[in-house]
Amino acid sequence: MCMTANPEVVRPSDSLLVVKRMFEQQRFHHHIPVVDGGELVGIISLYDFIIAMRGASLDDTEPVYTNRTAGEIMSRDVITCEPHTPLPDAVRIMLDHTINALPVVKGRTLEGIITSRDVLRSWLDTAG
Repeated sequence: MCMTANPEVVRPSDSLLVVKRMFEQQRFHHHIPVVDGGELVGIISLYDFIIAMRGASLDDTEPVYTNRTAGEIMSRDVITCEPHTPLPDAVRIMLDHTINALPVVKGRTLEGIITSRDVLRSWLDTAG
C-alpha cells in the first residue's frame, strides 16, 4: 500500500504551538494524526487549525497557542482504512468522503497515512 508509514503525530495534550510548528515545517500533507497511548483518537487538518486560530497573530507567545490543545480542535470521527485495504478502495473512501488524508490503522493503532500526494506518487510510479 502506498502510504506514509509511521507519520509524525501529536498528542491530545500538546499545545497548539506544537501543531503550529509542525505545519510550518511543511513536511505534512496538511493533516496531523492525533494519537493517545498509541491509538488514533483524532486528526487535525490545516483547515481545522486555521479556523481555530482566526484572529490570532503569528506571534508564538500568543496565549491561544499555549493555552489550547490539539485535543480541543481535532476532528474525532476519523475515517480510516486498514493496512490490507487495496489502494483503489482507499482512494474510493477518500473520494466518497471528500477527504485528502486517510489514516491507516490496525485495530486502533496508527500504522500510517495515505494522502492525495501519496496516491499521485503511486500513480506516477506505475505510469512510468
